[in-house]
Amino acid sequence: MAHDEKAETEVEEGTFMRPYLLTGGRTRSEAGELAVEAMVAVSAGSTAPDDHDLAAIYALCKTPNSISEISAKCAMPLGVARVLVADLWGNRWFDPDSGARTMLTLPAGVTASSSLAAQGDTLALASIWPFGLLYVIDTQANKVIKTAKFESPYSPVFMLDGSLLVADYGAGTVTRLAPGKSRDKTVVASDLQGPLGLALDGEQHLYISEYDTGRLAQLDLESGTVVTIAAGLQQPEGLAMTGDGHVLVAETGTRRLLSIDPATGVMQVIAENLAIGLAGGTDLPKPFLPTGIAVDAADNIYVSADVDNAIYKLTLMMQ
Repeated sequence: MAHDEKAETEVEEGTFMRPYLLTGGRTRSEAGELAVEAMVAVSAGSTAPDDHDLAAIYALCKTPNSISEISAKCAMPLGVARVLVADLWGNRWFDPDSGARTMLTLPAGVTASSSLAAQGDTLALASIWPFGLLYVIDTQANKVIKTAKFESPYSPVFMLDGSLLVADYGAGTVTRLAPGKSRDKTVVASDLQGPLGLALDGEQHLYISEYDTGRLAQLDLESGTVVTIAAGLQQPEGLAMTGDGHVLVAETGTRRLLSIDPATGVMQVIAENLAIGLAGGTDLPKPFLPTGIAVDAADNIYVSADVDNAIYKLTLMMQ
């Protein structure tokens, strides 16, 4: 691992834990309300507009992108962000500006989640206790689409086609769960030592934190090749990507938030002395309820603090 640097940050305390961020503000058009997590693409046979900004969006949308991705890639702020929180005692939306919290209604029988992901109206909840299940839920209909059994599922990540990548801490694998109602599973990486956090960079590269060995690995989803980006970390958990392609890592063993350049391995300390790394009880995976990280379109960073049940908002100070 290369040299350590420290970044100056501002930290704002919140009140809950384990965020998965959606840039969930809404925008209105003549066609009605459009969620910013919605996937959009240009129509066949259409022509590029003359306006420079619109032309950049047009070029980007030759392949499907979410509105939040367009905002980040084109440096056009969305303005409003909501944090979707996976809480052992109840999942909820949290507004980082107002502090307002809205409980998420779930179908009867769905147990508490340790981590989650959302794509449009579809929600994936990973529950490590008591059954090791991944729930896929239609939030509009408030019904379970399907469940899938794992040993210790963590950090579901949606692919563009609606399939899900899931870290199975107990099995030492990352598995791809087919989209729709299918329960078909394909192992895309095996022989991992405590895979926990996942972060997807495009459709080809997946970053994986190995809690037991302290490794940050990169998986090429096309070739299946796994390479080490950083080693010697202490109990890394949640991961997230920044707009400039760096990987954020919650290093719970040292209570730090790190930024790692995957091209060089250079590591930067973003924040220290965070209230993260709550130990689990007996018969539970060691990571228990993982520290989550999320990044909005403006590169504000949200970190869950499971020790004191809080969310930190970090804003990098420009030098």
